[in-house]
Amino acid sequence: MKISSKIILRTIGLILIVAAFLFVVSVLERQFLRYIGPISSFLMAHDVLGIILFILISVLLVLISPFSNWPLVPPAVAVWGSFMTFLMLLAGWFLGSLLAYTLGRYFGEKFFRRHYSFKKIDYYKKRISPGTQFGLVVLFRFAIPSEIASYTLGIIGYEVKRYLLATLLVEIPFAFAAIYLSYTLVTGNFYVYVIIVMAIVALIALASYEFNKKL
Repeated sequence: MKISSKIILRTIGLILIVAAFLFVVSVLERQFLRYIGPISSFLMAHDVLGIILFILISVLLVLISPFSNWPLVPPAVAVWGSFMTFLMLLAGWFLGSLLAYTLGRYFGEKFFRRHYSFKKIDYYKKRISPGTQFGLVVLFRFAIPSEIASYTLGIIGYEVKRYLLATLLVEIPFAFAAIYLSYTLVTGNFYVYVIIVMAIVALIALASYEFNKKL
């Protein structure tokens, strides 16, 4: 696969921006980690309520770009452990993606044109059809923000079983990455965290390039 120098420069530029941002964050690392204590205390004191809120927030934030519940993962890992948090995070993201797909499928374009910025959805729905190859749909889910991909696939009426499978294939590695990154923060391995984030950014940029190239 031949990659143009323009794409390489954009990817390098994006990595440098992320690296600069994370450098600033590293200066404030102690302050950044302090929030884990109060949230962890709340989760320990309200075990069942904490689980419900964590999953519910995970569901809702899938629908709202560019917000994410990743900041809630480190305290969750500290309280419930990696495996339990992984399952709850995956469940929340999966249900949120299914909700986004359902909104697109049954409320359609009129709803989104009225309540949501439709430009990106309109762009992709003209290029993806219910008969699009499964591998390209997986790449679409990986490279494009979850809510945009889910709304789009719902609007075009992509088969729900294939959509759910594609969603699982994408969300599992992202959930694993979120858990591992949170573990590095909890254990104080901040520079490992930086390296992994840079690698994820580069991987998403490459997937986005490959997806748009195939389109």
